[in-house]
Amino acid sequence: DLTGDWSSDVCSSDLSEKEIITLGIKNKRDDIIKLLGNRSIELSKSDFEILRVNKEMKLFRIGDILNTQRGNRLISSHRIKGKIPFVTAGENNRGISSYIDKCNKVVWSHSPSISVDMFGHAFVHEYMYGYDDHVVEVYKEGLTINQLQYLATAIQKELLLSGKYSWNLMVTKSKLDEEFISLPTNSQDSKEPDWDYMERYIEIMIKKAVLKYENDIEVHEKQREIHKENIRSEERRVGK
Repeated sequence: DLTGDWSSDVCSSDLSEKEIITLGIKNKRDDIIKLLGNRSIELSKSDFEILRVNKEMKLFRIGDILNTQRGNRLISSHRIKGKIPFVTAGENNRGISSYIDKCNKVVWSHSPSISVDMFGHAFVHEYMYGYDDHVVEVYKEGLTINQLQYLATAIQKELLLSGKYSWNLMVTKSKLDEEFISLPTNSQDSKEPDWDYMERYIEIMIKKAVLKYENDIEVHEKQREIHKENIRSEERRVGK
């Protein structure tokens, strides 16, 4: 999300639209650099090397490499409102349907973790949340947000995009444990995926997304200037 407050030190009324957009990109860029551990947002030589590598992949059984836990039923009328996210089945708002109090008797998540609903929607959550019986939590101690994001993408690809699950055949904890997902590995004999590669790959994807956003803004601004110049040229022609 590249929207939000850009600067509390500058009065936006003193800036042009282009300057405001540029300021927003710069500040958000700095924020993302901090999230990346103060590493540069530019793609490095080692980043390009990772992208060029034809990484070996292996099918891993989810139950062999990750922990899973099913939630429990908490109907809307019994939910005590609060500030903690409550995740149910659905693709909107990362599955968060309401906010509840800690006194509700539900299964509470590990943090961070992935929620997988009965259709296969998979979302990463960096915070504690409760979840109902149509959701299975996927977690493993020590995994980073980037590693979880890679896993969530692989899980959703296998469960949701394949179309194998629906109202007639829902994702459950036991079914999820038996699913296989394709993950990078250092060898076919390895019992664990290449977690380091997954971390770096998602980091590179974040960099590429930010750079693309910046490029799109630059292209948009050039197109606006061309359009304005065309209008000015037409006005001068008509004025003659």
